[in-house]
Amino acid sequence: METRWLLLGFGLLFGSLLVVHLSRGNHLLVPHAVVLTIFGLGGFWWNTTRDDPIRTRFSRSR
Repeated sequence: METRWLLLGFGLLFGSLLVVHLSRGNHLLVPHAVVLTIFGLGGFWWNTTRDDPIRTRFSRSR
């Protein structure tokens, strides 16, 4: 499985948790969800638009 799909799933998971935390008023967990959403969706964007994909533990194990 390509790393970019893991990053997309990670970003969407924490993006949905961000919406849940905002709607419930959990203001301490909102910054954590924001950072992880940006990391996941930003990593997905980087891996799909750049010629040099991000090297991760998963890509080195092949």
